[in-house]
Amino acid sequence: MANPARLVAGAMGVYGEAEFRRVYGEIYPIDANRIIEAPDESRIVSRQLSWPLWRQL
Repeated sequence: MANPARLVAGAMGVYGEAEFRRVYGEIYPIDANRIIEAPDESRIVSRQLSWPLWRQL
């Protein structure tokens, strides 16, 4: 996430700051230039294996 502030704030609201930090540690933003939008039906490929990014139910 380029800006995880809202996600972190919400999780801290649910778990409390101490539990959040214990479970997740520090959450750092990712440079927006490193984020690639994955189109529908994208797959992760590693050697001879391939996984869909998500499955339709």
